[in-house]
Amino acid sequence: MSYRCLAAVCLAVALMVFSPILAFAQSTEGPR
Repeated sequence: MSYRCLAAVCLAVALMVFSPILAFAQSTEGPR
């Protein structure tokens, strides 16, 4: 697997992992 493909996969996984975490953090903190 090329580095470009591997980077794209890592980026997609990181996005799927951090997206719900950030949404949960914002929902628990509330607006400021």
